[in-house]
Amino acid sequence: MVNNLDDVLSSKSSWDGATIEHFLSDARQPLRLATINAAGFPQVTSLWFAFTGGALWCCTQQNSLVSKHIQREGRVGFEAAVNEPPYLGVSGYGTAQVLHEDATELLKTLAARYLSSENTPLQHWLMSRIATEVVIKVVPRHVTSWDFSGRMTSNTG
Repeated sequence: MVNNLDDVLSSKSSWDGATIEHFLSDARQPLRLATINAAGFPQVTSLWFAFTGGALWCCTQQNSLVSKHIQREGRVGFEAAVNEPPYLGVSGYGTAQVLHEDATELLKTLAARYLSSENTPLQHWLMSRIATEVVIKVVPRHVTSWDFSGRMTSNTG
């Protein structure tokens, strides 16, 4: 397990490990997780995530394609980035595993992070499927960041 992202940080990263950890801890954009599909090609899935303990944590249904892909091949790529200028974010690769453990607390944490209210129809629907929900744990093996804020700042006037 990576305890410090500096240990797996690219020398070309715009940010240091602590800044990346802060970004990942505060990000509200979904994680784009690239897995290898049955035909051997990358497939990207967007998932809610939390970053804690040096790992990225997601939930999914146990029979989802992303779960099947990870169980067959644990090597993954990932990206968490803003969708509007100035562009900045984090990407990397690592190993993922599907954990067949109680996903209740993680799913509640993710719902609170991504939904504007605790009591939404989406949250109720997600929790109604908790018995078949699994946890995805991604341990980064290489991470980098980019931040185009400086070059995308508008100089008007």
